[in-house]
Amino acid sequence: MNFSALNTESALYIWVVLALLVLLSMWAGHQSWGRKAGSTIIVIILGFILGNVGLLPSTSDTYSIIWGQFVPLAIPLLLLQADIRKIIRESGPTLVAFLIGGVGTVLGALIAFFLITLPDRAADLTGIFAATFIGGGMNFVAVSQSVGLT
Repeated sequence: MNFSALNTESALYIWVVLALLVLLSMWAGHQSWGRKAGSTIIVIILGFILGNVGLLPSTSDTYSIIWGQFVPLAIPLLLLQADIRKIIRESGPTLVAFLIGGVGTVLGALIAFFLITLPDRAADLTGIFAATFIGGGMNFVAVSQSVGLT
């Protein structure tokens, strides 16, 4: 599709479209049909669609601001709304398996740290890899940035 009349590279345009996507997904999340998927899934799908039809650019400095400023603020806000008792009650064996896996990963990383000769900053690398194996790519990025490795 050709959207030549729209300046899709404009930061203001991108902010407005993203804000509208968030508002639309929040509204949809309160509808009976939207509760099944949830606001987060709805906004991801809508953003995916707008990006693929050319209404949102694939790269922008605006996205860096969102990932660098808003996402780190949103995570603790979401956690403040979490009901820990409900999470423990409903997750059951999955939570136990995750905790066992996390402890095993930390123990494995510590054993490897002492048994394998690593280059400079071995402790930093050990922490980065353990965090990655426990929490995935976002943990890799967060721990790498926190210890100053790029």
